[in-house]
Amino acid sequence: MRVIPPVIITDEKFISSTLPEVASAAYNGATTYALYAKSSVAGALGLITEYASLQAANTGHAPAASPTWWKKLGDTYQVFSMVATYALGERVIDPVAHLVYESLVDDNVGNALTAAVEPLKWLLVGFTNKWAMFDSKSNAPTIAPGSHTFTIAPGERCDSILLYGMVANNLEIVGTNGGVVIYNYSENLNEREVFDGRDYCFKPFSTKPTVIRFNIPLYSGTEFTITLSVTTGNTSLVHCIMGLSVYVGDVHYNAKCSGDNYSTVDRKFDGNINKMIPRRNVPTNSLTIDIDRSKCRMLRKLIEILNGTVAVLSGVDDDSDGYFDPLLIVGFITHYEFDLNNSVGALLMLNTESI
Repeated sequence: MRVIPPVIITDEKFISSTLPEVASAAYNGATTYALYAKSSVAGALGLITEYASLQAANTGHAPAASPTWWKKLGDTYQVFSMVATYALGERVIDPVAHLVYESLVDDNVGNALTAAVEPLKWLLVGFTNKWAMFDSKSNAPTIAPGSHTFTIAPGERCDSILLYGMVANNLEIVGTNGGVVIYNYSENLNEREVFDGRDYCFKPFSTKPTVIRFNIPLYSGTEFTITLSVTTGNTSLVHCIMGLSVYVGDVHYNAKCSGDNYSTVDRKFDGNINKMIPRRNVPTNSLTIDIDRSKCRMLRKLIEILNGTVAVLSGVDDDSDGYFDPLLIVGFITHYEFDLNNSVGALLMLNTESI
């Protein structure tokens, strides 16, 4: 089992992204746009869509109706202003904190996005689309139209990276240090699990949702450029987590993988279902791990460091192993117990829960 305590991504560490956060100036049909120039188009309830020009001398071609002239870069929302008036349900962003808020009232003007006002006038929705993949306490994904490329400089040595909840056909990770490529990994994410002739003939293709790498060279100052690409539609990524992994020990084969379902079911007097509201399953694991006697102190410190912290808890190193998915938790430790009966080694029992 390996644990990845996550590096916290800040503005200084998030170097670049193809996704917008603060939108460019609104499109003007009388303006001539150069190649790669950006403009935006406002939609309903604060939504703004960003576009990039695909050709030079681009005049009079409305972005949403001219796919040969414009490429959609992604969606964001209007930047909050104290002097603007917002309608019920209208959304704004705080680009400093990278958060999205939704107005809870009509004629919402002069009410700051603060803790004192927020419960009365504003609802905190979550992180902006560009930053959603770094929100460890939410499963809201970062969504991009087509390919998505971003660069992170963690500012410390990292040997591991997890990309979780992906929707993409191809993945590429390139690590550069001082302009020299020190790590390069690519993978075709298309897959089809075939168990018999019927599956071979009729089962549709899907894409691999999770990739984890533990073999990144330990250089300081490395920048990682990650590209998710698709043949059609959108790319999506729930979590991007990197850090310096800690090897805990080998997980016993009697691991327990379970989960709690949070769907709401309302039944009639006769037992038939009146209403069902589907909600997510929250996975939990119960693991028994062989650990070296000398690691007990270190592991106790690690558990304390991870108190109230979301981390990557991976029971199997190889993401092609059949047990990889059920033994992977992006979440936190709910219970631990050391069994110190063995004079050479010991057992660590861990209960973990997904966010």
